[in-house]
Amino acid sequence: MLWESAVLFSILFLLACETTIGDCIDADGDGVGVGIACEQVDCDDSDPTVQVCGDDRPEDTDIDADGYTADADCNDNDPTVHPDAAESCNNVDDDCDGDIDEDPSDATAWYADTDGDGFGDPDASTEACTAPTGSVADNTDCDDTQSNVSPSADELCNNVDDDCDGDIDEDGAPVLWYADTDGDGFGDPDTSTEACTAPTGSVADNTDCDDTQSNV
Repeated sequence: MLWESAVLFSILFLLACETTIGDCIDADGDGVGVGIACEQVDCDDSDPTVQVCGDDRPEDTDIDADGYTADADCNDNDPTVHPDAAESCNNVDDDCDGDIDEDPSDATAWYADTDGDGFGDPDASTEACTAPTGSVADNTDCDDTQSNVSPSADELCNNVDDDCDGDIDEDGAPVLWYADTDGDGFGDPDTSTEACTAPTGSVADNTDCDDTQSNV
């Protein structure tokens, strides 16, 4: 009888001990615990004779101890999920309203890329977890209707800010213009200027052999 008493004492001792495995706590030692790491949830962790209750657990239980009972909490095994939780981009219904990732607190701003050049319109943005169709993370396009206008474009002599740096025709491919001092329409080959448009008193021609005489 002494050995039977010793075995019974050992069993009662083990049942009375609290077991912790990661974030799964088994207070009554029945092999089923409470916590987000538990594979199964004990709806009464103070009674070793009561184990997994599943859908039959009382509605007024709060397994994850987040302040919301099972009748209001859509995931009573996760303390970060409850009706007052902030929705975030995690493919989970955090706030228990039946929608997933709507109005997330950590949404990213996406910008319309109408011309498809990879640069977005800073004045047309949408906040979402993933990029909506036709949107990009960039917002540096100064003309989203022209695919040849973007921060990566080369500046041209066309009276347009091609590279979106705020300047027009700077560093564009200039034309060589020649002074036409005598106004005969022919320019001096020894007096030239590079510019996108003809400076006053200049022409594209450079065949005047005497630019001081209009009759030459």
